[in-house]
Amino acid sequence: MKNGHNGKKFDDTEICRKIESVTELQACQFDLEKQDQVLRDTQLKLEQSHECLTKQHHNATVDHLTPNKTTKNSAVSQTDYLAEPTNLHHELLLDSRRLTQNLFKRHEDERRLLACELHDELGQWLTAIYAEAETIAILAHEDLAIHTSAKAISECTKKIHQVIHEILLQLRPALLDTLGLADALYELKKNWSAHHAHITLDLKLTGSLDNLGEPINTTLFRVVQEALNNICSHAQATQAQVILSREAGVTFVDDFLLLHVADNGKGYDLEQSSKGFGLLGMRERTIAAGGEFTTHSKPLQGTQIHVRLPLNNTNKSMGRRFNDH
Repeated sequence: MKNGHNGKKFDDTEICRKIESVTELQACQFDLEKQDQVLRDTQLKLEQSHECLTKQHHNATVDHLTPNKTTKNSAVSQTDYLAEPTNLHHELLLDSRRLTQNLFKRHEDERRLLACELHDELGQWLTAIYAEAETIAILAHEDLAIHTSAKAISECTKKIHQVIHEILLQLRPALLDTLGLADALYELKKNWSAHHAHITLDLKLTGSLDNLGEPINTTLFRVVQEALNNICSHAQATQAQVILSREAGVTFVDDFLLLHVADNGKGYDLEQSSKGFGLLGMRERTIAAGGEFTTHSKPLQGTQIHVRLPLNNTNKSMGRRFNDH
């Protein structure tokens, strides 16, 4: 049992248990990533099923219609026959999008909770361990072995702090909830560039990015984050660029956001199916938020990602609908 600088007692076993929980939280983060992959895989299967149903409906319609049905009534009935399944498929697709957005929201809530526990629980214990180690080092300045061990504990504690900080950025960056999207993206650029100094990253933000709402902030941040992860993992690039701008519509409610992420890496053939979930996850996040997602790439010519996200009442009401469930 040890006394901290504020008089609080710390049990050695409990301190070890708190430190070990860092590993447990990392395992939780890994589980979340696996759940994300399962979600994206399920979404892809749903869209493939929808496409298959659409083709089957088209083929059945061609077989059902004959050239002899030329009367007005039969034409109306044929139109109804065509429209009914198509509307059903459209509703199924919309339900799939709603489910996707709801699942993304639940994942973000779990990430936020894990980040909060990691910061509040482990943060204070690591601070206490660091203070204890520094106190021991001062008191044992005449005993070289104890002084050296205490200093080593202090250095290990600082490294654990750095690891926790990086985990927090992956789970849920605090700036995204406190100061908004722009500051969170600048912080993301700072940390990403520190770990990938061989890639020059240019970040440009234009227009008002305040008060966009949590769903839009989260969608754009995660898309940029995943795009940068793809660049450092696969692109073999030396330069990358992220441009986010708010564009004016006919009226204020028609404003929209444009996101452009590009690199000068090796690129890839769009005709070849990708085994990864990075692009699929970005696409599904964007579409679930009511936006448009496109990619352009050729071998040896880099990759460009374009996102168009409207800031209209329809999109906002959809976000409220998901929050209510």
